[in-house]
Amino acid sequence: MIWITGGTGFVLATLLMTVGFLSTIFIIIVTLVAAFGGYLLEKNNINLSRIAENWRRKNQR
Repeated sequence: MIWITGGTGFVLATLLMTVGFLSTIFIIIVTLVAAFGGYLLEKNNINLSRIAENWRRKNQR
């Protein structure tokens, strides 16, 4: 557990020093929203592999 909290603290400190407070808060919010969206997709058994496959086909042309 100490490795996770230490790593999290290091990442947050690095973000604060490089991009600033407001950008760090924005990055945290976007990360939490994306994680929650992924959780909801998995919970509802929504598979996005078909969309990704169609996108790859379009880009190969």
